[in-house]
Amino acid sequence: MVEAMLYSLVAALAAIALAQIMLPAFNLVMNIELEPRDLLSSWSLVAFVVLPVLAGLLAGSYPSFYLSKFKPAAVLKGKVPAESGGHTWVRSSLVVFQFAISVALVICTLIVLLQVDYSINGDLGMDKENVLVIRNAQLLGEKAKSFKNELQSLPEVSYASIATDLPSSGGAFTDFYIPERDATNPDLIEDLALTSYMVDDAFIPAMGMKIIEGRGFDDKRGLDSLAVIVNEATVNMVGWENPIGKRLTYPGNRNQSYEVVGVMKDFHAQSLQYHIEPFALFHESSKSYELDDKRMAVKINAGSERQVLDKAKALWTAFAPNAPFGFSFLDDDVNALYQSEERLGTVLSSFAFLSIFVACLGLLGLVAYTVEQRTKEIGIRKVLGASTAGIVGLLSKDFLQLVIFALLLAAPVAYIFMENWLQDFAYRIDIEWWVFALAGLVALLVTFLTVGYQSVKAAMANPVDSLRSE
Repeated sequence: MVEAMLYSLVAALAAIALAQIMLPAFNLVMNIELEPRDLLSSWSLVAFVVLPVLAGLLAGSYPSFYLSKFKPAAVLKGKVPAESGGHTWVRSSLVVFQFAISVALVICTLIVLLQVDYSINGDLGMDKENVLVIRNAQLLGEKAKSFKNELQSLPEVSYASIATDLPSSGGAFTDFYIPERDATNPDLIEDLALTSYMVDDAFIPAMGMKIIEGRGFDDKRGLDSLAVIVNEATVNMVGWENPIGKRLTYPGNRNQSYEVVGVMKDFHAQSLQYHIEPFALFHESSKSYELDDKRMAVKINAGSERQVLDKAKALWTAFAPNAPFGFSFLDDDVNALYQSEERLGTVLSSFAFLSIFVACLGLLGLVAYTVEQRTKEIGIRKVLGASTAGIVGLLSKDFLQLVIFALLLAAPVAYIFMENWLQDFAYRIDIEWWVFALAGLVALLVTFLTVGYQSVKAAMANPVDSLRSE
């Protein structure tokens, strides 16, 4: 027991040192600001004392009580009592438990990473790549359009647009009602809550959105101040069969009526955790509502980020020398919606690696012990003509069975946990069978590599040495 306690104490001291070393990386991954002195708080000190004691008791109790049952006379003659099935079962159960945790963590990690990849790289209904976002465009005042035109004239720029909001940054949430009721369709709703942006005619092409019916805004027409473009979700919510020409009335702007001139493909204005809601685009000339913030979306050629940034900063300084130049890229803004999921994936990956490493240590100890117990059996088998491959297979078979059993235990538990986690996403991946197969393959491969070394070493040993009489 004392020996186990000493091991636990040394491990605790090493853990404190490692925690201090890894703290900066941990803060970066978790986006927090812990300091070294936080590790020396009262609850941390209690944990540093209690955990080693518990670990020492748990780790030392079984071997100490087991060994204390041996009769000294028999032990001194080299006659160690054979193990009962119960003791073998305990060790095997611990290995299964360790690998079950490892496999479950691998499965959970894969599913989280797949969901994050789906959220970031899936079809968002728009093109978030190569879009420079210039914040605080309202600081330009009446010069905003001139600034936009200067950006638009740059050879590296395809489109430049001014909008009250952009995907990932929010939007105005307002209530409208439908003035034109269709008596033949009683299912049509009368009131509609819409999230909306006020934009110019370059917004839709700049964002890579698709008009699937009707048209987009066109400044040359000069009539779009009373036009609105809605998404598919709006059409489905209202129940319109022929939406072009229908009208929406906004009570907040003196019951102003807007004509639907286009229907755009649904796009994700926020995280995939949320369903796509009814959405509308109003032309900036409508002045449907007033917001303090405006942004510019600048569609640029791939690879020209540095040049466009330098030129945009120079233009900003010329147009608004006393205002700060704030910018970002739309893909970064959208990806930032999934920071918590990315952090979860990183943390799970780390825990999965550590768990597999610890499980391999336990398995390595069990393999070494088993080989030691079966040394004479291996020697006899070799004398009788058993091949090295046959002995390796014999020794590996039992341990591979333990890992398969661990996989069967871990898979349903991991599935239940991750199915519940995915319920938070309105748009999510399906949990595929190959995720479990890959996690099992990783576990089996790690097991074979761990067991293989000891097995090959035992199989290639000289049987004369193992069969020599004491």
